[in-house]
Amino acid sequence: MLQLLAVLSLLLAVPAPRSPARATALEVEHLTTPLGIDAVQPRFSWQVSDARPGARQSAYQILVATTPGRLALGHTDAWTSGEVRSAATIDIPYGGRTLAPRTRYYWTVCIKDRDGRAAPCAPATWFETGMMATAWRAQWIAANRAMLDTLPHDPLDGDTTSTDGRPPLLRKALDLKAMPVRARIYATALGSYRLTINGRPASRAVFTPDWTDYRDRVTYQTYDVTSLVHRGPNALGVLLGAGWYASRFGFSSKRYAYGPPPVRLLLELHLTYADGHEDVVTSDSSWRTAPSPVLLSEIYDGE
Repeated sequence: MLQLLAVLSLLLAVPAPRSPARATALEVEHLTTPLGIDAVQPRFSWQVSDARPGARQSAYQILVATTPGRLALGHTDAWTSGEVRSAATIDIPYGGRTLAPRTRYYWTVCIKDRDGRAAPCAPATWFETGMMATAWRAQWIAANRAMLDTLPHDPLDGDTTSTDGRPPLLRKALDLKAMPVRARIYATALGSYRLTINGRPASRAVFTPDWTDYRDRVTYQTYDVTSLVHRGPNALGVLLGAGWYASRFGFSSKRYAYGPPPVRLLLELHLTYADGHEDVVTSDSSWRTAPSPVLLSEIYDGE
């Protein structure tokens, strides 16, 4: 009898086998590790990998924390969904405390298979918020008027009062006393822009920002430029083109269908150091301007 009880005790002490199911392809707002998320309640999605016939998810739990250490320990200081009995894997809205602007959050999802067996939680991933509802410190800037007055009139421009057919260059020099641990640029334009840091492009994207009705809203972009800045002298460079804002629109030869000239830039560079201190460099009147080598920039007719 005692031997039987000992065998039963051993059997009960053996943990249930883990499920072979796995949560994979984790996304936020349908993006992998996205920068600059502005959604108040970003949506989480994942895929279930399970080769067994009839496999499905029976429950999930999403965990979100401000550091990978907290997430690993289950100390979800941002949000935990709790166990939710559901097969849903797409567009699960965030339901935790208000997300802070310009902050990286780490998250994972733990699922159970059709038999209710727990699978290992997915490897941690992250998303980073953008400006959110915070006010921009930057100012809209353009090429100075004296420079524009020296440029030839744009032959494609039906509005003879505009003389900014040639895209300008804008430049800001800065001297960093220490190497930042994180550097982010938040930027947009009325027009299009190409951004460089110390002569190296911040992105391969072209025609940024994309088309919107600029009278209602203008999208901005977020760039991780930590690897492009260094201690000592640095320089931000921007080439401003016509983009969708200033190019002729439809069949009309008239430019600036959404607002008055000239093309303009809005930019903030946030530099975070090891001690938590942050410096912010903004587009303002201190930026230098000059004509670019490009004689004409236009969406439909190129450069």
